[in-house]
This record gives sequence, C-alpha cells and structure tokens, in this order.
Amino acid sequence: MKRSRDDSAEIPGKYSLENKKRELGGESCRIDPQDLLAKVSKPDIQEIAEKYPNVREYVQDGGYFDYSSLEANYVLAETLLECYFDLSIKLSRDHLCPRIANRLDYVLWICRVAGVGSRDSITAIDIGVGASCIYPLLLTSVLRGCTVYGLDINDGSIDYAASIVRDNGLRDRIKLIKKHPSPILGYDCEQLQSVFENPVKFTMCNPPFYSSIQELQQSSQVKIQGPTTPLTAADSELFTSGGEEQFTLQMLKESLQHSGGSGDLRGLSKVEWFSTMVGKLSTLETLVQELRNSKIDNYAIHQINHGKTRRWTIAWSFGTKRVSHDVDARSQAPSLKSLNPPLTESVVESSHSLSRSVETIRELLKGISGRVEDMGTGFFVSVPGNVWSRAYRRQKIAKGGPSSFRISVRDCVDVRQIHIKWANGSNYAVYDSFVGMISKASVTGQSTRQP
Repeated sequence: MKRSRDDSAEIPGKYSLENKKRELGGESCRIDPQDLLAKVSKPDIQEIAEKYPNVREYVQDGGYFDYSSLEANYVLAETLLECYFDLSIKLSRDHLCPRIANRLDYVLWICRVAGVGSRDSITAIDIGVGASCIYPLLLTSVLRGCTVYGLDINDGSIDYAASIVRDNGLRDRIKLIKKHPSPILGYDCEQLQSVFENPVKFTMCNPPFYSSIQELQQSSQVKIQGPTTPLTAADSELFTSGGEEQFTLQMLKESLQHSGGSGDLRGLSKVEWFSTMVGKLSTLETLVQELRNSKIDNYAIHQINHGKTRRWTIAWSFGTKRVSHDVDARSQAPSLKSLNPPLTESVVESSHSLSRSVETIRELLKGISGRVEDMGTGFFVSVPGNVWSRAYRRQKIAKGGPSSFRISVRDCVDVRQIHIKWANGSNYAVYDSFVGMISKASVTGQSTRQP
C-alpha cells in the first residue's frame, strides 16, 4: 500500500470551469475559456489584421506586431475586446492600457476558485475599477448572471468607465461607485452599504503597484520593456503610499475583521472570497505569512505569466468550503511551493480488489457517528468532528469542528486508488486524521479499529 498526496487527484462532483462552454464574441461563437485565454495571450496578428484594418498599420515586416508603440497596444486591446467579447470600446489614452490576457487569466481563476458557473447569479466587487472598467466587462462576458460593482477613488476614472458601460448597454449589470481611499473594503457611502447587505461571491483588485516614481523607474518591469515603451496612467492607478504591499496588507487586515466587524467594516461578513493581484513575489509572501499568522489556511494562489510581465493572484476565504486542486488553488511553480495552502485531496493506494476496498471503507464508515451517503464505489461523509478518534469513543466529545469528505475508489492497473477530498471544514487536523484512518484500513483490508 502506498499513501500519497496528489495535487491532480480527481474527485467526483468537482467543479471545473474549463469544461463548461460559454458564448463569447457573438451568439454563434462558443469558446472554451482556456482556449479563449490562449487566443488573447498569443493573438494571431495576421488573422486579426485581415479583419481589423486599424491593427494592420502596426504590423511590421514578417508579421510582427509593434508592441513598442503605446497607441498600438491600445488599439490591440480594443480589437481583442471587440473580436472575442463583442465589446465596443475606446480606451482612454490618459489611463493605463489593460493587458487583456492578464486580466482574463485572473477573472477565470477567481471564478474557478469560487466555484462559479456561467449561469450563476452572483455579485462581485472590483476594487479600483479604473477608466477601462476591464474586470467588470470581462466578468459580465463570461458570467451571464453576474452583477459587478466597480469602485474607484478617481472621478475621471468613474466617469470614463461609465461611458463605456453605457455604450455597451451594461448599466443593469455593472454599477460604478465613487468611494473614499479608506477603508479599502468597507462601505463609506450609502450606495456601498446596500451592496454589502447582500451576499458577495468575491472581490477583485488590481492595486497600484508602486509607492513613488522612483520605485517605478527601478522596477524590473521597466528594465525589461525598455524606454521605448511609454507608460500613460493616472497617478491613482500607479502609486499608493507604501506601494502594493502596504495597500494589499491593509485590505487583508480589513477582511480579517469581517466576522466581528463594526462601523465601516460590519458588512464584510457577506463576502465569500477576497482576492487581489500583486506585481511582486515579496508581496505575495507577505500576504501568505499574514494569513498563516492569523490561522487562515483556506486560501489559493496562482501565477500569471503572459508576455514579459509576471503577476500573482491570491484569494482567501473565512468560509469552510474547501477548494479542489483542479482549479489551480495550489501553484506548481517551484518558487511558490512553500507558499501553497494545505492539501485538500489525497490518494491512498490499496493492493486489494476493488470490491474488497469498497467494502472495507463501507464497514469502516458504519462505525462512525455522522452522515454517510453510499454511492456504490464512492461515499460522501459528513461528521461533527474527529468521531473516529479514541478520545471521542471514550468521552463522546467530537473535536475539530464539522467536516465533510468525498471518497471514490477507482480500479487502476495492479492497484486500487482511493481518492479522498476535503469538501468542507475548518480544521486541517480533522481531514488529515480522516485520511490516516482510511489509509490504515486499506493496508489490512479490515475496518476494525482498536480502542
């Protein structure tokens, strides 16, 4: 017998956004989200230029696109939004030009983490919506039942974003709100109060990355791109006191107050997932350490790597629903392995027959206090705590809090695999103990437990 932890373990009933088709870029165009991401990440410039003449003038000999031209980047972004999302947009040349691939990657990832289906009716919040309104536009494109509230402190950004929303007929799905710089998450106006009174599936944020112009000039991104790539943006899009680390750390600390929040933070208990993008690995490390210091282990991290820029996203929840590994909650990047959240899926290998493996687990589960759904070669188990422990059998006190698990037994070559997924719970020790119990029983093929 071999007990292993497998990041790619597949559990019946898991959610996978990639397997769901969505209508994008017109009623007759059905594109898988990951295929769409590949298209906007590495666009076929020749094909696009043939269809959109305004792109053609920036195509150089050999079919290369002139990314060194700021105007060319704006034009390409506008064209990608029209081509694949059926959005008619004129981006402000006084504000940041959004990198569509990075933004779409973030959108698809947070949807997977939050377990959102394309037709689900949800509410999301974009903190720092910007003049391009890019996240609400992408969200409402891939999620038909999504309503997005875009927040910003800049009047000019709100006004320009409002014109984009109006021109694309999205005023019933995208709501723009001007707010004060502090608190970042809490509501500071009557409009936001009504937003936080209802469930919010997730928040998104693309924070200002820099604390000063000096930090911007010294950044590795500028060094890679070189001086031929100009940067145009409002100060509020680029700079914040203390840079992105202080901004995102403050946002995280505000979210930590959600359960017992008061005043401007009392509505945050309705938020299921908080998230943000960051531009520095050191910032991600700081945020993960803060979560761990606060005993929060229900989080997810992701690396975004399109073109020359590398970004990271992190999402955290105070709920008990655990995220499957297949939604990229844990990164495979070597530099991020130490930052990954705890495992929520395990694979136990047994040399016994399929029928004996299933029967062993069935008999084992009959002996514990809880609810067990028998699905033939799989089980769904809900327990009030570690009811299989010696302490429980002696004192009848379940410790660790409620948890639920999905189990499936699969017949592989020369071995049976028992897949165990932690579906719900707040205490990792309960999950780890449950896996240990299943593993021990699978070694002997017997369900008997000694007191």
